[in-house]
Amino acid sequence: MGGDADAAAVNDIMHYVRGRYPSLHTAWYSGRTILSQAINLKNFDYIKLGPYLAHLGALRCTTTNQRLYYVIDGRLEDMTHRFWR
Repeated sequence: MGGDADAAAVNDIMHYVRGRYPSLHTAWYSGRTILSQAINLKNFDYIKLGPYLAHLGALRCTTTNQRLYYVIDGRLEDMTHRFWR
C-alpha cells in the first residue's frame, strides 16, 4: 500500500498470491515515480505510481501527479482520468 522499499519482495509476494488465488484482483500502490524492473506485470491487475503530494491533490484531482494503471495484456493502461470530477 505504498512506501514499499523492496519491489522485488512485493513482486515475490504477489506472485505467490496470484498462484494461490488466481481470481483475486491484485494492486500495488507504490510511491515510486517509475515502475521498478523487478515488477512482473502478470502479478498485478492495478498499479498506482507517484508519491502523494498534498499540493497536487489526490487521485481524484486533475492536478495530481499520481497515476493509476490497469494492467492489460502485459501493458499499463492509464485509468486516472476515471477518478476526475
